[in-house]
Amino acid sequence: MEDIAFICDKMQETNRVVDDVVAKAILVGCYNVQLVKDSLQQLGTLDRFLSVGANKFHVPWEEDTDDQREYYMMLMAASDEEDRVDV
Repeated sequence: MEDIAFICDKMQETNRVVDDVVAKAILVGCYNVQLVKDSLQQLGTLDRFLSVGANKFHVPWEEDTDDQREYYMMLMAASDEEDRVDV
């Protein structure tokens, strides 16, 4: 994750963003993108990731694999349970 944050920092410093050509060459499934976002959120660097357009690497839901969609749904269900407060 530190590598991703480093690259995002360097891109911000030079006012660069991910362009569509690069984004289409490096496709990342929804589950893996969410893992990256969660990790960067914990590090406090998610805003940098989003500001350089790194979210463009995300494969559209309908084009993603069944496995990626299934893992993503399981990850989201688990995070929903963690956010719940028992009264």
